[in-house]
Amino acid sequence: MTPAQLSELPVVVIGAGPVGLAAAAQLLAREAKPLVLEAGPEVGHNIRQWGHVGMFTPWRFCVDRAAEALLAAHGWTHPPRDDVPTGADLVTRYLNPLAAALEPYIEFNARVVAVTRKGSDKVRSAGRDALPFVLRVQGPQGEMRRIEARAVIDASGTWGSPNPTGADGLPAIGEENAKAHIATGRGSNQGNTQNKKSLYHQGFIDFRCYPEMALFEPRRRRGGITRTHPSYGFHPVAWVMGFSSRPVRYEGFQARILFFR
Repeated sequence: MTPAQLSELPVVVIGAGPVGLAAAAQLLAREAKPLVLEAGPEVGHNIRQWGHVGMFTPWRFCVDRAAEALLAAHGWTHPPRDDVPTGADLVTRYLNPLAAALEPYIEFNARVVAVTRKGSDKVRSAGRDALPFVLRVQGPQGEMRRIEARAVIDASGTWGSPNPTGADGLPAIGEENAKAHIATGRGSNQGNTQNKKSLYHQGFIDFRCYPEMALFEPRRRRGGITRTHPSYGFHPVAWVMGFSSRPVRYEGFQARILFFR
């Protein structure tokens, strides 16, 4: 394939969340053709699962500049820059309008299951960088199709594929056998952990399901801040360093920091 032919292919962006849509806006600003493939049925599919959680940053850090310029051309008004949105705010006031502006470039219910180079198997290295990418994409009924791309941007995030608990990036020994007792924040096993002590790993935690949670990663000597509130909402975990246990006040929440050696 010639460089001219390669340049005619789209740049595939995996995931239609804030990063994926911002990447698409940046590509358009550079006169490149994006193709956003979203596994879910709508933009911000993962964010909608924790929509009542507040973001860590105000609006001025949540809106991409190229996306803002694209939206402004469609009559969009930036939310108050110092206000802190929830996940639901981010979806309704930013991602939905941005998706409408990018509508010709987004496909939903399109799950990328594999990415490779065209005509190149696992043992070929010569000339791979000059070959287009090939993506295998699964549709809503399980049907498979093939898409060629000049480049691929992975903005799928980790909500649906969290890291294993092992310190080396591998599942810890015994993790597979204990996975029913390990909460990843995806809601897959919350019903099995009601009123039980569990290991929580990565993401978000619903304290209605984990009232006696202990958070730890011993090899890295890290602890977790467990934050409680009368609403017992869905609160992110903030990791801190230390070797003690003490009650603290943190952003209006009564918290206890638990540390483990």
